[in-house]
This record gives sequence, structure tokens and C-alpha cells, in this order.
Amino acid sequence: MHTIGAKSGRPRDVQLMYTPDDAGRAIVAGTNFAGTRHPSWTTNLRAHPDAEITVRGRRLAVRADPIPDEGRDEAWRRIEAQWPNYRSYERESGRTVRLFRLEPVRELGRR
Repeated sequence: MHTIGAKSGRPRDVQLMYTPDDAGRAIVAGTNFAGTRHPSWTTNLRAHPDAEITVRGRRLAVRADPIPDEGRDEAWRRIEAQWPNYRSYERESGRTVRLFRLEPVRELGRR
């Protein structure tokens, strides 16, 4: 994922796992490997929700929308269908992991 730094305003890149949903979007979880702090990329998305992702060589512009409380269980169900017990990172961290749905806006080309 390619974001803009919340404080610096500089481009930031991070490699993430994602879970596809049934509508062509991606779900990402800010688990930070069960760390007590939210990963910086989640803060970047909250400040600048327009980002880009590269998937299988295709670069896409996306809009990151936080998943609301009422959608969290469904999002975790999808994530754990792909990676069983992944929500354990949330339980072990002692914090509510930030979940985002990445909605493609347009394709930017191949990399």
C-alpha cells in the first residue's frame, strides 16, 4: 500500500496482507502483530484516505473507509476464513484493531 504520511506528508509504502470481499474491495487489518500501538499506516489512512495499492503488478487508486462497529464481525469472519485465528492479534493486543475497506477508484497501470 502507498499512503501519505499523516504528519510528514511524505509518501509511505508498506506491504500488507489483505482479504478480498465479494464486491471487488480489499479488507486490511491494522494488527501490528498484536502490538499495543496502532501501526502508522492506519494513522496515515485516517488522515489521508485516498491511497494506492499494488496487487499482482497492477497499481490501483483506492479510497480507504474505516469499517464501522456494526461491520466488524463480518469483516473478521472474512479475514479468518482466509487466515484462521487472525483475530487473536486483536485479543492479544488489548486494543480494537483498525479495519479498513479499500474501494478501488481507478487503475493506474502496471509496475
